[in-house]
Amino acid sequence: MSRVIQATGIVSQLLNWLNPDEQKEVVRSLVNGYGVRDQERLPPLYTDQQVAERYNVSVYTIREWLGSGKIKGFKEGRQWLIREPDIAAFEERR
Repeated sequence: MSRVIQATGIVSQLLNWLNPDEQKEVVRSLVNGYGVRDQERLPPLYTDQQVAERYNVSVYTIREWLGSGKIKGFKEGRQWLIREPDIAAFEERR
C-alpha cells in the first residue's frame, strides 16, 4: 500500500472524530497552505448536483453511480464531491 493511501486513511479516521464544521475547517487549513503547497495542482471539484446537470440525469442517478463505483467520488460531510480527473475517466469508459 502506498504511503499516500495510508496517510489518506489516517487523515480520514482523524476527521471522523470531528464534527462537520471542524472537518471543514481542517480541510480549509490544509488547502490554504498548511499541507497543500501548490493549489494550482488541485483538480477542480464538482458536486453531485453539478455532475447530474452535466449529464442531464437526476442527482439520485449520480449517487447510484457513486455507490456502484461507476464514477469515483468522495463525501465531505453529507456532500458528494467528484474530481475532474474522475469525470474524465468516467467519460472515457462510457
